[in-house]
Amino acid sequence: MASIPRITIKSFANDYFTRVSFVDIHGRNIGYDYDHILNEIKIKFPKARTSRHWLQKMAYTLNREMRLPVRRRSRVALAEEYAKTLLLRRTDADVYSKVAYLVHKKFPDQRVPPSRLRSLEVGLCNHGFPIPPRPE
Repeated sequence: MASIPRITIKSFANDYFTRVSFVDIHGRNIGYDYDHILNEIKIKFPKARTSRHWLQKMAYTLNREMRLPVRRRSRVALAEEYAKTLLLRRTDADVYSKVAYLVHKKFPDQRVPPSRLRSLEVGLCNHGFPIPPRPE
């Protein structure tokens, strides 16, 4: 009888380090942040004593061997990058409320108000990104 290989915290974390959360407006792969990975580890391994610092050291070591997706330090910046990506794709009439909903769905601890989304959209336009036409 063959034994089933057990998944370890290290292999679980390595898998998350290589996953892509989304692709930003510049075409870079954005990975999951350390807090998200740590929360997933705590769900899968409830008795784990893994820390954010340990995850950062592991990612640093793994990054020498392979190219990992970019990780943002700030959850606010991560949510806003995702919002910019959505603003460049969406053609809905009520785009700001829908983008705010999708950002909050992906990052439950972050809220990007419509006023901030409008500001991000103006910034995208000022940097030469084509904003899709939206019905009134």
